Amino acid sequence: MNQDPPLVPSKTSLAAVEAAINEGFIPLIRLGMADPVRVLVALDAKMRGLWGPACSQEQINWLMSAETAIRRSVGRKRQSEADLAILRAAYAQGALFLVVGAGVGQGAGLPGWKDLVVEMLDYVVTYGSDAHRQRVATATRTALGFAPVTAEERIAAELRTLVPLSEEKRAAAAKLRDDLRGRTDYTTEQLMQATQFASDAFKEGFADTIRERLYARPLGENRAFAAMASLVRPRGGPGESQPRLSSIITYNFDDFIELGMVRAGHGYTAHCSRAGEWVQDRGMSGARPSAIDIYHVHGFAPQYPLRIDRLDFVFSEAQYRKMYGDDAALVTATQRAFLQGSLGLLVGCSLTDEHALSELRAIPKARPGWFHYALMRGEPDTRSKEEYLKLGLRVLWFDEFGEIVDWLTRIGEVGGQREQGELSRPGVVD
Repeated sequence: MNQDPPLVPSKTSLAAVEAAINEGFIPLIRLGMADPVRVLVALDAKMRGLWGPACSQEQINWLMSAETAIRRSVGRKRQSEADLAILRAAYAQGALFLVVGAGVGQGAGLPGWKDLVVEMLDYVVTYGSDAHRQRVATATRTALGFAPVTAEERIAAELRTLVPLSEEKRAAAAKLRDDLRGRTDYTTEQLMQATQFASDAFKEGFADTIRERLYARPLGENRAFAAMASLVRPRGGPGESQPRLSSIITYNFDDFIELGMVRAGHGYTAHCSRAGEWVQDRGMSGARPSAIDIYHVHGFAPQYPLRIDRLDFVFSEAQYRKMYGDDAALVTATQRAFLQGSLGLLVGCSLTDEHALSELRAIPKARPGWFHYALMRGEPDTRSKEEYLKLGLRVLWFDEFGEIVDWLTRIGEVGGQREQGELSRPGVVD
């Protein structure tokens, strides 16, 4: 991505693409090969219904075939330039949102889903043991060391709550933990069974246990969160569009996105589910106006004390069924509203969660030609490009995590809208 692709096609450029479409498949391919970035951006906007007459399903299928042929002809570098221009165009209109998965937090030392489950199960096994009681006593004494009598009273109160689980439950937790630990070939079913067990074991104390496990480690910085914050701008007035990130959807429990916003000087509104309804928390924003909405669709366990209690979590199979159960379920309805109305960029998402995949599969059916993007590490995996397209996704592959920051930074470098120059129409080739 060395070049700086222009942001939006000019009216002349769109007219040239429209003329090529009317002339037929071969003239459109020729135009695309001559100036792929402008043509691919124009075709993406055409399929989204952003210019020209509305397209039928047959016309969209035809345009998708042409777009695929152009992309195959011009190579990965020019495709990346076109994809950057498409993302920038959405950002310039305030119509780009992020979907953030566990892969981003892992760069700061937070555990992924499987590792968090293993830690939770290990906590089940050791809960109330002599070693656990000693850790609690030491931590409490350190925190309240300035008042020894108060500290000892607090320690005694804390230790009275540490009742070990039954031997049967601890043995079952140990087996589930050992079956997952160190493995990469685990199944989603195994993971869901383990999460359900951990959820059942802690019951009302589940949220506190999640919080304790998340932050029970030295946590570092991750430039990706600062890069996300750099895309945030103050909200404009009614009907005013400006370059800005519209919203963030996150599957993560942690508050690293919120911390990034505060460090960048932005206010925020965190949306969390309680009893199947959204509730809001301004957290560390203070008196700053909210510049970004952050939806924690699977639950929220920040480091700071929340003023909201009894939040919903999506961690176990039963919780998944409740929050994704039908079209009217809160998480389902929220995700579909975003995915069918704006352009999304998925960051740090593994694309292994069947519930999330089912939501993605619904988009091409509801909005044919409406694609989202996903930043994914490595080379194309066993899921073919056609399978990703069925999910309504164009994948942007990268090798190092630092490239996430590069992509986010480049998207934000719009500096106001600029029109592209005219397309150079190629001569007729026999």
